[in-house]
Amino acid sequence: MHIFTDYILLGISFIFNYFISGYVLTELFIGKVKLIFKLPLYFVLSILTTTNLVYLTALVFGLSSNLIFINYLFWLCCFVYVLYLKTFRFYIFDKNHWQAYLLALVVFIIFVISLYKSIFYFYEGYYVMSADNWQDTALHFSIMENIKEGNFPPIAPYYSGHNLDYHYFTDFHSAIITQPLNKFTP
Repeated sequence: MHIFTDYILLGISFIFNYFISGYVLTELFIGKVKLIFKLPLYFVLSILTTTNLVYLTALVFGLSSNLIFINYLFWLCCFVYVLYLKTFRFYIFDKNHWQAYLLALVVFIIFVISLYKSIFYFYEGYYVMSADNWQDTALHFSIMENIKEGNFPPIAPYYSGHNLDYHYFTDFHSAIITQPLNKFTP
C-alpha cells in the first residue's frame, strides 16, 4: 500500500509541476495560439511558475510538504476556473503535425539509449551514477536530498555549514517533485 501511495503522489507532483500551471497561464493569456505552439509553453511555464511559487512561499513560510500541497491546491483552483471559462477541447495530437511528433519521439528514444548506462542504470539494488564521461550527478543528488531534509535554502554539500551559492533551480525543482513523498514515508 505504501509503494502505491508513493506512485500516486509522484504522479500528482509530475502533473502539477509539468502541466497544470502552464496550462492555466497559457489558456488565460494566449489561448488563441495553435496547439502545436501551446504544448511546449505548458511544459516550460509549468516548470518556471510552480518552482518559483514554491520557492517564494518557502522563503516566507519554510519548505514543507504541506506548503507544496497548498501551492498545488492554488493551481488546482486556477485550473478548475480556466476549465469553467473555456470549453475543454484538448487534443494531444494534431494530424497536421505528425512529423514533429515522430521527430520528438525519435529524439526521446536517442536520449534514453544514450543515458541508459549513466543515469537509468540499476545494478545490484542501487542506481549506479557513473558513465564514460565525468558527471556531477552525485553533487546534484546531494543538493536535492539536502532540500528534501528541510535545509532551505540548502547548505553546500562540499563546504559543510556554508550556504549554497550555486544556482540550484533544477535541483530545487526535482526536490519539490519528490518532497510530498517525505510526508508519507515511514
